[in-house]
Amino acid sequence: MNRKIAILVVTIVCAMVASIIFLIISSKNKSQESSMDSKQFDRLSKLIDVADSVRNAVPDSAMADYNKVIASLQNSANDKTKMHLLARSYVGIANINSEAGEYKLALNNDSIALVYAIEFDDKQLQAKSAVMRAPRFKD
Repeated sequence: MNRKIAILVVTIVCAMVASIIFLIISSKNKSQESSMDSKQFDRLSKLIDVADSVRNAVPDSAMADYNKVIASLQNSANDKTKMHLLARSYVGIANINSEAGEYKLALNNDSIALVYAIEFDDKQLQAKSAVMRAPRFKD
């Protein structure tokens, strides 16, 4: 009887040790994934910054950069950082459309940006959207 109890105790202890090792390895993998995501977001944010800086001079290049960001994040947009990058891209596209005189398309893209901004309470992009929607007066 004592031998059966000893075997049962050893089995339970081994299972607990294996579970702890699995949890440690699992948490390390999750932290590595987070850092990779952070690097991706930094790269995409810089791509948006470049697109913003050349938007007026080279709109086609800026449009391509915004679309790269959107394509990279479209299927995985589920947190505030991702939504912010998507909204920034759509605001940039809306500005290009507006400068090209494509006002309906500009409003459409701006509306998409506004949905992302409202969903994650991004005040900065909500304000940019309000500026985009404001009437423009020409001298």
